[in-house]
Amino acid sequence: MEAIRKVSEGRPNVVDLMVDNRIHLVINTPSGKTPRRDETAIRTTALARGIPLITTVQAATAFVSAIRKLKGEGGITVKALQDYHAGLKV
Repeated sequence: MEAIRKVSEGRPNVVDLMVDNRIHLVINTPSGKTPRRDETAIRTTALARGIPLITTVQAATAFVSAIRKLKGEGGITVKALQDYHAGLKV
């Protein structure tokens, strides 16, 4: 993991790295009034470049849990909705 400068801290910063295709996922959990400008630049760039953006600690935790589960189970499996309910009596 590498610390990256905020937009307001100078260059190169997180937006520069997104533009250079060096960032493929953004986890940005801003707080307070100061990071508003940074947040706008990060969101705008992520959206324009199709980079997934996570903005809460809860969502980041869920994302990490999902990745761990997928790695432990060996991947994603697909199942039709009807298959889940095939054995249920209505």
